[in-house]
Amino acid sequence: MKKTAVVSFVLALFCAAAISAQSADKVTEMIKTDKATWGQVCYFSSTYLGLTGDNASYEKSMEALKSAGIVKKKKKSASTPIPLDQMA
Repeated sequence: MKKTAVVSFVLALFCAAAISAQSADKVTEMIKTDKATWGQVCYFSSTYLGLTGDNASYEKSMEALKSAGIVKKKKKSASTPIPLDQMA
């Protein structure tokens, strides 16, 4: 019984580490870019709001925010640079 609990705990720990490593990769990617894109900003917003998971693409994240009415449905793509005044 004790052995099963320890194995379960270790497995859960590895899963949590993998999830947070994936999010860290997205943060690193955004820091390294010259201009943030709509997709990058939508990814962090939709993940924070629980509309998408950590493994969602930028396009899926943007569509989730459009469906929720947070992002206006203009002709923006996930790769379009976002002006600083529209980030807030």
